[in-house]
Amino acid sequence: MELIWWNHYKEIDSHLEEIRYKLKAHLGQNVNLQRLRGYCKPIYVSLLIRCFLFVSVTVWNSRALTYYALYSELVTLMRFSEFTLYCAVILAMYQELLLAGRNLLEELQQTQYEPWAVRHFTIKKLERMQQIHGLLWQAIRRVEHNFKLSLITILVKFFVDTSALPYWMYLGIVQNSDITIQFYCATDECIKLVEIMVPCWICTRCDVLQRRFRSLFYTVTTDRRNRQLNAALNRLCMQLGQEKCRFSAAGLVEISTEMLGKFIFGMVSYIVICIQFSMNLMASKLKKHAENFTTIEPK
Repeated sequence: MELIWWNHYKEIDSHLEEIRYKLKAHLGQNVNLQRLRGYCKPIYVSLLIRCFLFVSVTVWNSRALTYYALYSELVTLMRFSEFTLYCAVILAMYQELLLAGRNLLEELQQTQYEPWAVRHFTIKKLERMQQIHGLLWQAIRRVEHNFKLSLITILVKFFVDTSALPYWMYLGIVQNSDITIQFYCATDECIKLVEIMVPCWICTRCDVLQRRFRSLFYTVTTDRRNRQLNAALNRLCMQLGQEKCRFSAAGLVEISTEMLGKFIFGMVSYIVICIQFSMNLMASKLKKHAENFTTIEPK
């Protein structure tokens, strides 16, 4: 339903294309398409490999329940990989903006004693850079809105699945069940962990680049007596302090390595609790059986 109601792909794509155009036209910074392809191709290849592995273990397991879950699992992987792809594109854009910022600072230092017309043109670039950063922040909000429902739902599903699958593997080992079930659980567990790790790392990397970009202009000391330059830097720093490059799932949780750490800690905790509960239950059953056996008296 989200794909029908909130299909904003054309808006997001046109927004990113506008950022690419303004980086080139206003700041003279060409987007490195080779780097962008280097980010996107591994995501596509990883998605194909994971889908192939999941289909293979499903066919090998050959059970009705796994066949029923195949379609929903593939759709979930594709939807989350789509979010990862947009995060990678925004990361590439932010790297170009950081390079443009460094070049602009060098230009400010070189034109310090140039005529006012040249100096004024360089100061105008700060305003254009502020506009481009605002467009990039809007692109992040558009991506969040496009995945408003699915992202938080997928995260909850991944948490439940990654917590339950190792427990089912443990039960399979204890009860000596079919090896195909254990292999299916192990493969599904690895696929989901890889799926959630990649976007968390990319989103954290975006936040790191944003802090580096902000630190560039906080430490500018060149010609701070110039009122126009000082006003442009203050406006840019104020915007960088307010509009942070962070992704969230429906505004409930930020996608980052910190969230990944909490996710893994909670997953391991639930796995340990479930296994401990199973061991205590089996021990109580054995103890009860032994007590019943010892209370039986021979006739």
